[in-house]
Amino acid sequence: MVRTSLTTSFDMGVSPLAIKERLGHADVLTTFRKYGHLFKGVQERLTVQLEETHREALARIGESDGQIVELHSDRLPSGSTGGP
Repeated sequence: MVRTSLTTSFDMGVSPLAIKERLGHADVLTTFRKYGHLFKGVQERLTVQLEETHREALARIGESDGQIVELHSDRLPSGSTGGP
């Protein structure tokens, strides 16, 4: 029951700190040491969610005819300094 509650909470986006407090652990490391194996795949899910959010943002920008500008000095238009 604890494992189901923990993984469901984490999947819902509940912070590890809140989960730690709910389980009564002294610190988050205790939670991850004891239940870390349940968090496998979290990085993959995070990557998928971030990519989806990025695609949606690009679609919204495309709909508004906006332009994305990367703020890397090697990618700025000529004559730009990147500063104010």
